[in-house]
Amino acid sequence: MKRLLSSALLALTAVTSAQVSAGVIGSDERSRVVSAHVYPYRAIGLIQTEKATCTATLIDKTHIVTAAHCLFDVQENKQWKRNPYFIPGKNGSAAGPNGVYQIKRVFVDKQYIRQAKKIKPVALAQYHEQSNAAFHSFLTNKLDLDIAVAELDRPVAERVGFMELKSVNRKSLAPYIHLTGYPSDKTLHTQWTTHCQSDWDKGKTKAADTLIHKCDTSPGMSGAVAYVKDFDDKYYAVGLFSVGTMSHNFATAFDDGLRERLLGWKNGIEDNNTLVHEFSHEKFHKIHLSNQCTFPIYAAINYRNLNGEWITSGWRHLDAGESAYVASTKDKSYYVYAKATHNTAINWKGTDKFEKIGSSKHAKKHGMKSVKIKDEVFTPQYHPFPC
Repeated sequence: MKRLLSSALLALTAVTSAQVSAGVIGSDERSRVVSAHVYPYRAIGLIQTEKATCTATLIDKTHIVTAAHCLFDVQENKQWKRNPYFIPGKNGSAAGPNGVYQIKRVFVDKQYIRQAKKIKPVALAQYHEQSNAAFHSFLTNKLDLDIAVAELDRPVAERVGFMELKSVNRKSLAPYIHLTGYPSDKTLHTQWTTHCQSDWDKGKTKAADTLIHKCDTSPGMSGAVAYVKDFDDKYYAVGLFSVGTMSHNFATAFDDGLRERLLGWKNGIEDNNTLVHEFSHEKFHKIHLSNQCTFPIYAAINYRNLNGEWITSGWRHLDAGESAYVASTKDKSYYVYAKATHNTAINWKGTDKFEKIGSSKHAKKHGMKSVKIKDEVFTPQYHPFPC
């Protein structure tokens, strides 16, 4: 068994695959989830904010459990992340198979947010375990507080299901745990799973009831639950992964006290140390174009802007694996075209609309493909150009 090479901050800062590359020491034992429409995978989903992704799990029809840092930026801005939403069973470029849900509000621990704001901001490129000792200590010693329960804007369908929380102690924990989520070193928004041996932490952190495990992780897996299949053949969430170091991965176990607190949050019960944050959401779609090839491309889009005018924007240069925000619209449709920079015979075209692309007098018309937005709520849209 081996683990993914990642610093504590990389595991904390759930970024997309275009932003961070990672390496694996030894063989990679994660496997791509083929049938994300099957339980329990459809109850595990992607959290998307404007600049980051995380993993979360449904614990009833309207609530998810995840890491607190997935919704509050403890690293640089010290602010709540913008426009968060949740997609259960998301697996690749296809639209959310079980719907897209805005995250309406979140329950977190006041102490975690208060202490996060006191730590000096640390840029990802400047992070180092020794030079940023205070921040590193905060990451590893506040694991039991880096947990959140978030409420969705509406219930998910009954068929999606959810995962019950199960309390564990040093006598009851199963020797193997499962971990499923959205690692950023894999294809964008694809779901991956693994299982590994786990044990109780013996002094590597100051947090109580911390599990140490060797499941491969990477940015984007933050907020994933550690879960087990019990004797009744049901899956139960027994802990939450939020951070790893160069030598260990950690998960906070759901002991009796933490489980009761999370269930209280789910039922809207606040204790004296609870902070509740209400999110606001933009009233339009933000469209991103995503190059999933190993070579750069030029991309263009035709869309109705927020003033109601149809605009053709291009050319946008996208490096291999790069995604970029290109437009905002309230419409449920837009049009796209793209071509490889090194060979115009490689292109993504359509016949739904023909528009001139480019500002020069020699600009030519190109056939563009219509894209339909199926989401019921205004959310960021990622249109892939696959190879």
